[in-house]
Amino acid sequence: MTDTPVVAPMIFISYRRDDSSGHVGRLYDALSAHFGRKRLFFDIDHIAPGQDFVRVLEDSLNRSSVMIVVMGKRWAGSGKIGARRIDDPNDFVRLEVASGLRRPELKLIPALLQGTKMPSASALPDDLKELSRRNAIELSDLRWREDVDRLMAGLESDMASRAPQRAAAELVRKMREVTGAPSLASGLRSKWMLIAAAVIVAVLGLRAVMGHRGAPARTPERFSAAITSTAASSVPVADDPAAIPSQLDQAARSALVAGRKWRGDAVLTQIVATAPDSAASGGSYRVQFGFRSPTDGAGYALTTGASGDAKPERLDAVPMSSIHALPDTFIDLSAAVDAARKAGMYGGLREGRLASITSRGSMRAAWRLRGESDRSRMYYIDASSGEALPPPPRPKALVDKVKRLFH
Repeated sequence: MTDTPVVAPMIFISYRRDDSSGHVGRLYDALSAHFGRKRLFFDIDHIAPGQDFVRVLEDSLNRSSVMIVVMGKRWAGSGKIGARRIDDPNDFVRLEVASGLRRPELKLIPALLQGTKMPSASALPDDLKELSRRNAIELSDLRWREDVDRLMAGLESDMASRAPQRAAAELVRKMREVTGAPSLASGLRSKWMLIAAAVIVAVLGLRAVMGHRGAPARTPERFSAAITSTAASSVPVADDPAAIPSQLDQAARSALVAGRKWRGDAVLTQIVATAPDSAASGGSYRVQFGFRSPTDGAGYALTTGASGDAKPERLDAVPMSSIHALPDTFIDLSAAVDAARKAGMYGGLREGRLASITSRGSMRAAWRLRGESDRSRMYYIDASSGEALPPPPRPKALVDKVKRLFH
């Protein structure tokens, strides 16, 4: 019996187009660069022509852990003869926010633009009055980057802490769909399902609490261990004795948060996945995230293993000109292995290293793969397109040294 894959929680962005579309576009770009586009619901990207708005809304909220309500000075909207659009029961923005407020497992965050004040309860329709009691965050044009960074830090924490509740809520929703029960409170079967759901919530909650109780302070190492061990999963790849790490782009974004606790300007420059070499490793790949500071070239690495702990390591400084940050998105290691097999690699994967290389006259991020069967040969796969690349040119100093050895 295999485990059902867990879908990463989403962030739902609610806004009124004629009030804040420009600011929301900037916010969307920042959040998608950090969390990935698939983790965001943004109506322009996610509602296709002809789709049922209410059905898409309900489905997206069921998969979301956080809703951000972006509010500018015209958020309430104006309609005919001075009426406000927010007072219309069929107003899309009102429907979105009201649906979000009805979900206790959903964290709802008002984001106030350009000095906008939070509306009072008396200024809101009955189904939105609770919105006035939600703690808001301000997004100012003058300190946009700092405000958005503060928002993203809060989202990281909220989404992690609400994962058990969201999982339980999703389970209850699926139970309703399967049984056709209108409410878990009616009928003998529903009562037993309610008990089962309560037990699952308790177990998930206990696991979350026990994960924090008795743990040391959240140093960068502990912080990284918590997020990278949960962000990365594994998938089987043909001819490999161990499951290859996947979702590494998601794990990299989480690891970068920890790396910037070491240095605020740290950039992620490489990811190295090494195959297990003994039973002591637990049969899992060891994954190392390497960071560099563009200020002085200093380095820092976090290595995770089967235990979920992260081992910190300081690295020797390198010339600043040699530091190249990895892109926010890249093909997964398993996809790179498949491409390498088509290029001739066989047997298990010994090591996969994602870093920047010079290929065809330009700098690009690429996976460098080494197999177990022929460790002397390297395979290079473009991390953007998945295309097999020729080996990068050897440094001139190394070429000259080899020539001297044979002359």
